[in-house]
Amino acid sequence: MFAENHKMNISKVKTEVSLNRDEPECAIFEYKIEIDGKLTGLEKEKLMQIVRNCPVKKTLSKRIDFRYIG
Repeated sequence: MFAENHKMNISKVKTEVSLNRDEPECAIFEYKIEIDGKLTGLEKEKLMQIVRNCPVKKTLSKRIDFRYIG
């Protein structure tokens, strides 16, 4: 959405996410992002800044509990 609104020249975005369970007390989401297109260094950095501040990432980075309410 940001790239579209700012008319960034992106032809393709590929993301990969995996769940690393090596640490018993911690679920670690590992991700990779590939952006194809003609972008300046500043545009790439802005997009990565947006990734770091993603609301979904922020939510999943917090401690998560499950409570039965049935």
